[in-house]
Amino acid sequence: LPRVDRVVFAHGVFTDRPAFLGSEELQHRINATAVRWFCEASVRPGRLVLVGSHAWRRASVASVHRSTGLAAYRASKRLLFLYGLQLAERGWDVHTVHPGVVRTEIARDACFWTRLAYRALQGLVGVSPEQAASTVERLVIEPALAVPSGTYWYERTPHPELARAHRDEARALRWVA
Repeated sequence: LPRVDRVVFAHGVFTDRPAFLGSEELQHRINATAVRWFCEASVRPGRLVLVGSHAWRRASVASVHRSTGLAAYRASKRLLFLYGLQLAERGWDVHTVHPGVVRTEIARDACFWTRLAYRALQGLVGVSPEQAASTVERLVIEPALAVPSGTYWYERTPHPELARAHRDEARALRWVA
């Protein structure tokens, strides 16, 4: 890719079915590694908005290949945040955002109880895809953000202290293509 000005990664996959062989690897590749592959193919860095999940805060990177379901999903979103910090150090203008619990069908392939719990959560605190998109849109089109690259956004509020708190963890993480 010759030049990238602005890119949004608003993709994700989740499954909690142990019968789905390789689900943890699929979640890892789609939710986190795809961002690295894209950035390695780009000649010049630009602004990158990563749509994450606040679930990463309860994850261990070590569990990304040893767990399934929600634990693997959380770990993949933690990796996404950490890869974002690495990219910030490589010159990208990176912002990871949790736009809220978006009312989507991400859990449609989950077991009955997980789907039921997720629907209840969506009903209590869920936001529409349009509301989530407005948060992402602000990060994409605003020319100069008043926070450093690598900042984590919870809905519309920046939390640059999380980047500082996890910078060593990101630096220790091996960048593997």
